[in-house]
Order: sequence, then C-alpha cells, then structure tokens
Amino acid sequence: LIWFALTAKPSIHWIVPVLAGVPFAFGNVTVFISAALYMLDVYGPLSGASAMAANGLLRYTMGAAFPLFTVQMYEAMGVKWATLLLAFVCLLMVPIPWVFYKYGPGIRKKSPYSQ
Repeated sequence: LIWFALTAKPSIHWIVPVLAGVPFAFGNVTVFISAALYMLDVYGPLSGASAMAANGLLRYTMGAAFPLFTVQMYEAMGVKWATLLLAFVCLLMVPIPWVFYKYGPGIRKKSPYSQ
C-alpha cells in the first residue's frame, strides 16, 4: 500500500501502481488462507465451520461498511494520504500473528469450543 500510495499520481506511468497491487494481493491471500487454516485447526471439524461463517460475516460486514466512508476519505485526504492511512493501519496489525503464536495456547485454553 505504501508503494501504491507513493506512485499513484499522473506523472508516474500507470503500470507502477498496478504492480504495487501484486504484493498487496499476495499478502491478502496469504493472510486469509493462514487465518482460515488457523481457525479450522483451533476449533476442529465440528466448530470450525461456524468459526469460518463468523469470519465471513465479519468480512462481508466490513466490505459493506467501507464504501460508506472511503469515497469521502479519498476525496478529503487525496489518494496518497488516504492510502498511507490504510497502510499504517495495516502496519499496526503486523504483530497480530506473532501474538497468536505466543499467546495462542493460553487463549485457546479459555475457549469452551476448542478441542
């Protein structure tokens, strides 16, 4: 997203921001697959489908909510700063997998649904 934010302007050829989407898309797919496998491993075959359904519901809710404010955000802040804001939010979320790796067993012990 940082690459996209810094290159999305008329003076730079259009392919540069498009190419910035490649690592972003790869990262999104990687995180989605890892999160899905993590939930299925944690909750097992009986509750895993419910966990995936809850995850899907949250993703679809976010997908429905984001268009309500992103147009105004991009108009007010511009492409560069609005995308950088989203990039910084993503950077704040980078430690989440390591938190789950370190504290995951303790969190799972507290859940009545884990096996």
